[in-house]
Amino acid sequence: MGMWTRLTEVGREERRLEFLFRIGVAGCFIGHGAFGVIGKEAWLPYFAVAGIGPEWAWRLMPLVGGMDIAVGVLALLAPRPVFLAYAAFWAVWTALLRPLAGESFFEALERAGNYGVPIAFLIFAGASLRPSRAWLRPIRLRRLDRPTRSDVMLTLRATTATLLLGHGGLALSGKPLLLEHVRAVGLPDGALPLVGGFEVILALAVAWRPEATLLLGVLVWKLGTEALFPFTGDPFWEFVERAGSYVAPLALLTMVRSPEARRAISAPEVKTATMGLLMFLGGMLTGGAEAMIASASAQEAPSMLDRLRGGGHVIACRHAITDRSRGDASRVDFRDRSTQRVLSPAGEAQARRLGRILRDKGIPVGEVLASPYFRTLDSARLTFGRVETSSALYGRGARGPNGIARLLRTPPEPGTNRALVTHQGVLYRAFPDLERGSIREGDCLVVRSDGRDYEAIVRLGPNEWEALD
Repeated sequence: MGMWTRLTEVGREERRLEFLFRIGVAGCFIGHGAFGVIGKEAWLPYFAVAGIGPEWAWRLMPLVGGMDIAVGVLALLAPRPVFLAYAAFWAVWTALLRPLAGESFFEALERAGNYGVPIAFLIFAGASLRPSRAWLRPIRLRRLDRPTRSDVMLTLRATTATLLLGHGGLALSGKPLLLEHVRAVGLPDGALPLVGGFEVILALAVAWRPEATLLLGVLVWKLGTEALFPFTGDPFWEFVERAGSYVAPLALLTMVRSPEARRAISAPEVKTATMGLLMFLGGMLTGGAEAMIASASAQEAPSMLDRLRGGGHVIACRHAITDRSRGDASRVDFRDRSTQRVLSPAGEAQARRLGRILRDKGIPVGEVLASPYFRTLDSARLTFGRVETSSALYGRGARGPNGIARLLRTPPEPGTNRALVTHQGVLYRAFPDLERGSIREGDCLVVRSDGRDYEAIVRLGPNEWEALD
């Protein structure tokens, strides 16, 4: 009862804001922590940034996840400045890991809700920027004064605008996952840049003047677009993890509708900061347009079918769609299927379909190698009808003498193409210029080599294979 009793010691607006901030931080960290406990293959490149290989990464994920869940629960039930400061730091770091691992910088911006909400909560609670014993005491709110109100509103405006810009930039650059979301609601692929442009416009509008109607629209938009994660088969934790993306516009909406809002918004120092934020957003928008152009040029693959029919290439694939309801165990046994994440029925169908397409189009495949995981071995067998296990397709030494690089450099048997089935982490290390998150389950890279070096000339998903002519 102590939590709710404390909420009654301030005004209605303060009670609502504290409740929202608690929910926002808790949802983000509990959702993120759930993936750590379950295990998430997409995290492997982020551990690699710190020099941690896959084996230790899988072992550490449950520890990271447990810590995140603990922080989320503490932020919900007994928030203290020390917990919120840690939450802000950790959220910033995990967001930056994405561009550090080679992904688009928009990925870090899109997660602004994760770090912006705990920062706003700290300011809202009147916590000193300098660590002290007060950081260890429970947060006890007071009525908002005008300077604090302005600071909190500016933080929420920047957070909401930045997360919209990040998501819009990813859409403009053609992020494959967002393409799946667009297709799931029956829209053509060409609608994705329009979605991205719309979100950038929303970001600029929020940065300029966050009116109540606009913020309500942003809230509905974010709830709808992020709900596409579970709608398209991803775990519900994806939606929970993005709680900050809903709380930031909702908390700002709560403040905008208060009687004191106009004075806070029209303060000269806030107007100056807003202009600075708009300049920042404009610069990032320019970067997004460049990313979109680069992405479009990377998709060109003239006469690819004829080249594949002639052989001499390596087809390096990520395994087919997996069952996300379970992850790999902390200690994977390559002989025990129950310790691993395996193909879903959709993944099995996807792998069989690719096999039929390759046969129908007359693309010759010779050697077929896969990592020792069941999801890669099963993908290879269902697609190519045969497979040999290769340790080169699993582990950290992707570009070493015994890693996947050797298989990519070495020419296949004349008149054939070599097929490799592996994991996204291995492919990203072998091709460091690839944007992290761009290789979906079931995607393949067509690679050519001169015997000394290699390069990926096109990335093909299941639909792109069928369209080759």
